[in-house]
Amino acid sequence: MAGGFGLIGKGGGAIANVDQNMQIWGLYHLIGTTVSVEILGLDLGDFTVAADGSVTISLVATGSQTSAWSAAQLIAADGDHGEKTMPISVKNGGAAVQASVGACIGPGFVSQGQRLRAIAADDTRTPSGPALGLTRRAHRASVLFQNAVVVKVGSKLTPAPNGDMIAITFTDAAGTDLATGTAFSGVWESPVVDDGTFDGMFCWQIDRPYPCTVVAATSFIETEER
Repeated sequence: MAGGFGLIGKGGGAIANVDQNMQIWGLYHLIGTTVSVEILGLDLGDFTVAADGSVTISLVATGSQTSAWSAAQLIAADGDHGEKTMPISVKNGGAAVQASVGACIGPGFVSQGQRLRAIAADDTRTPSGPALGLTRRAHRASVLFQNAVVVKVGSKLTPAPNGDMIAITFTDAAGTDLATGTAFSGVWESPVVDDGTFDGMFCWQIDRPYPCTVVAATSFIETEER
């Protein structure tokens, strides 16, 4: 994924002098390629880069692009977003306004991680010795996340693309679901889906252009003694 450096956006399709879309240039090296677009932490979907090295995103949620920032929201978000900063020019009822927003655009990829198979006795605290050869089931997991937005967890990464992965619903301290695009930092703990096998390897996956740092991860394993 490429940051906002080298990208530039200009609003268009104005209705009542309010832009309804925005064309983003600077993707000449990706002409004909499908890219994922993330602006201000919001996943806007996948787009094909046109022959002029641009993609056009909607500033109004549509059937094909269910997430969108309005011209007013983009202007309000003006600021220094580091290496991801992209200059834009959009209209919101008057003359075009210059602003800078955080953007990340590029070919998407799947990021995956998985705990190793429990082998030693200390890995499962089993009284009968080493865990190798014991059927086991990971029934719960706990992860320390930093700036995680959309993550799937489970015990199998295959068959592709998702195995038995399910999406996490992050909540705040009061148990209220976080708004879409809001980053979660802290400890997440929950039951996970697994069968009794020789594996029991908790895993996670991020398959959209969202940030996520897994600081630490552990799983709680039930073993069948021999």
